[in-house]
Amino acid sequence: MGRPLLFIDFDGVINQFPDDKVMRRQGRTGWMRPDDPHRAAYAPDNWFRPDRRERLLVRDLGRRFVIRWNAELVARLDALDADKWWLSTWQPETGRLNRALGVDWPTIRWYDPVTRDGIPTGKRRTILDALKQDRPIV
Repeated sequence: MGRPLLFIDFDGVINQFPDDKVMRRQGRTGWMRPDDPHRAAYAPDNWFRPDRRERLLVRDLGRRFVIRWNAELVARLDALDADKWWLSTWQPETGRLNRALGVDWPTIRWYDPVTRDGIPTGKRRTILDALKQDRPIV
C-alpha cells in the first residue's frame, strides 16, 4: 500500500464560517443557553478557532472574499505523512490559497473552471478513481 492520499476541501474545512456572535466574543460560549447545540461545536476542545484572516481576490468572480483559518490546523495538515491535494471549487485560486496559508499543495483538476463542467460529479469521480490506486484516502 502506498502513501495515503489526503484530499482537502477549503470552505468549511480550512476556511471557517464561525457564528458572528462567537467571533465577536473571541470564541467564548458561556453566553449561549446550556442546551444550545452550538455550545459543544464551539467548545475549545472541538474546533481550531480562526487566528488568521485575509482578503483574497477571486479573479473569475471579480470580487474579494474574506477567508479565516487556524494556522495550527494548517500546519498539522501539512505535517501529515500523506500526499496532500486540493479538491475544492477554489480550484482556479489554489495558488493564492497556498501563498496565504504558507503551503504548497497541488490541485486536482476536477472541473472546467470556464464552463463549470464537472461540478456536480467531479469530486465523486476523483475519489472513485483514487480508490483504484489501492492507497488509503482521507
